[in-house]
Amino acid sequence: MSNVRAPVLVIHGRSDRFVPVGYAEAALAAYPSWRGRLLARVGHVPQMEATSRWITEVADWYGSVTR
Repeated sequence: MSNVRAPVLVIHGRSDRFVPVGYAEAALAAYPSWRGRLLARVGHVPQMEATSRWITEVADWYGSVTR
């Protein structure tokens, strides 16, 4: 991941039963320039489980990195 030079947005559900939220937390701690959103009461597929919140987060992030 250290070779990634593009802006990064990590969106992870806190209730993900397949990939523990600790992985997202560790990645965000290791790469402080990355933006992260850990969504409460959301599981493995945030784009389907919390669609409007996911779209809002992506749109806000995209707007901030394309200015």
